[in-house]
Amino acid sequence: MKYFILVFIVFITITSCFAQRKIEWVHGLGSDASFWYKQSQSFPGRVHSRKSFNDSNVSAFANDLKSRSTANSRKIMIGHSMGGVAIRELEKRQSNNFGGAITFGAPLDGAKIVNNLKSGTADTHFQKVEEILRKGEKAVDDAPALLKAEKFIHRHFNVPAKIALLTIGIEPLLKMLGYGGSITSSLNLKALTPNNSDLAVGSSYMTSIKGFTSSKPKVVVYGDEDSPAHVRIASSAISSGKNDNSYLGEYNALKTSFDAVADSWEPGRFCITYCKKKESIADAWKEGYNYLNSGMEADWNKLIDSYGPPEVVGYRTVRENICDDFDYGPQRRVMREAPIYDESCWVETRQPIYARPLIANDGLLNKNTQTGKDSQWTKSNTDIVRAPGVNHMEMGEHEESRAILRGALDGERGYDAFFRGNI
Repeated sequence: MKYFILVFIVFITITSCFAQRKIEWVHGLGSDASFWYKQSQSFPGRVHSRKSFNDSNVSAFANDLKSRSTANSRKIMIGHSMGGVAIRELEKRQSNNFGGAITFGAPLDGAKIVNNLKSGTADTHFQKVEEILRKGEKAVDDAPALLKAEKFIHRHFNVPAKIALLTIGIEPLLKMLGYGGSITSSLNLKALTPNNSDLAVGSSYMTSIKGFTSSKPKVVVYGDEDSPAHVRIASSAISSGKNDNSYLGEYNALKTSFDAVADSWEPGRFCITYCKKKESIADAWKEGYNYLNSGMEADWNKLIDSYGPPEVVGYRTVRENICDDFDYGPQRRVMREAPIYDESCWVETRQPIYARPLIANDGLLNKNTQTGKDSQWTKSNTDIVRAPGVNHMEMGEHEESRAILRGALDGERGYDAFFRGNI
């Protein structure tokens, strides 16, 4: 009897193991098996596989996936970033390798940052950032000795109190944001080229794969990071994918310091010496403040292609004089010899006002490419899921990512039944 019970327990254990759904966790470019560790620990009842793959290019990545995993039509593939692209390529090469896929922040239509790295546009952006943020410091360095001495006295008598930035310089800000080179290594941007040029928007690879169709169940997750996304993703990169707020307070404090320094250099109405020079120094610091406040994020969004095509956001009324050909700018006149005060000569027209709307992004990739807007792969049997407040670097640890995975794997949300439980 005891023997029978033991055999029965062993049988149940074995069949239970076979019933468990295997999950293959696939990291992104420049990462490794540790990226998904925290998320994988949230599903202890599953059989997990986490490996480090060859991510030198999409083809090598897919080949490595194929050679190091056993084909199983019940297996779930979960991929981040380039890992998601490699999973799609693997399906094209071996359709029976897995049964369903979940992607997080995958550049399914390509990553514009790759194009801009290859063209040199990204380097120009980084140079512009440094140039603008160093303008105030440079203006002070170029100031006459007596003017610098005046500010030295003010500083030591704490008038004003917040111009310590003049002594510590701009380096902490640049270091925090990762500019001057470290952001490219933290975000693995340099690793994107030249071998990974197939990730560029419009590359021959992206063009060849866009027509590939799939009926397998898919959950495609796109990150929608909060503003300022460029600071949050830099913060997550520096902290290895953890808290994206760790440097936000410091960023805001330095932004406030720029404003305070600019105010401290304002000559005022009773200025006697070096008034113009003081004004130019104040303007240089104010330019840095304005750039930190909005310009830097706007430039970063352009770099990652996160602005949509122009849309009409309103209208303005323009008066045109049709009786004279003299050019008055917006109040144009196109015929001669009628008096400007003749009201019958003026015609009012409505002109549209255009603006480019911001596309949701994870700080590195816009929503369109994360969801494969131009890819046929996501057009069938696919749930598109938004991950609010999540940037590209923190998807492996963020609680929102975990909630989405629970929704798919534990059936807490209405995704395809394939992903649920041990079916």
